[in-house]
Amino acid sequence: MGLCIEIKNSFIHVYDQIDKDAVYRARALSEFSGICRMNELELKKSTPVFSGRVSEEDQTSMIESPRACGTQTEEVDRETRTTVMMRDIPNSYSSNKLVELFDEAGFHCTYDFVYLPIDFRTSMSLGYAFVNFVSSRDAQQFMMYFDGFSNWHFASAKVCNVSWSDPNQGLEEHVERYRNSPVMHENVPDCFKPLLYAGGMRVAFPEPTKRIKLPRVRPGKQRR
Repeated sequence: MGLCIEIKNSFIHVYDQIDKDAVYRARALSEFSGICRMNELELKKSTPVFSGRVSEEDQTSMIESPRACGTQTEEVDRETRTTVMMRDIPNSYSSNKLVELFDEAGFHCTYDFVYLPIDFRTSMSLGYAFVNFVSSRDAQQFMMYFDGFSNWHFASAKVCNVSWSDPNQGLEEHVERYRNSPVMHENVPDCFKPLLYAGGMRVAFPEPTKRIKLPRVRPGKQRR
């Protein structure tokens, strides 16, 4: 490896030839050298100062990744909502098939409430569902995974949209909303009802606090 000696302003600078070629090659053009130097100074001004011994590679990754600086993590931690609403689900999906999809995606044991409303006349889903999660972090991971999802169990052009449920939020609120609902009537098929889970296993819904009415099924529109 050769060494080069260059005299500048009465000081002797010693450096590797390889380093010279790799870093300062652009300085063969004086005008371009000045531009590069200005860019270097601007970069130093805009780059955060890190205390401690941190490598340049680590500093670069911390600058590029908001999570490393704690910004995204703090936003996740501040969120308290746990219930999401899924839209544009294929109408042929059932509650059990939907839960199977969740588990295949790695969300087993993260949810405790699932309700996919069903059309009583056609026995087909209405294409949307409410899912409550054990933690807000689980809910947010679920949203990131299924928002834009289209890899259904069968061919469908529908693309899933996931957002926070509004206004109903939380397990307790959803249990109170449905425990006395007509959908919980004993004559309603079990697969039409909301599903409650604990530790990844389905559990019974709390007993109703009043007499449940039989759901009214609207007659279909007659074709002329």
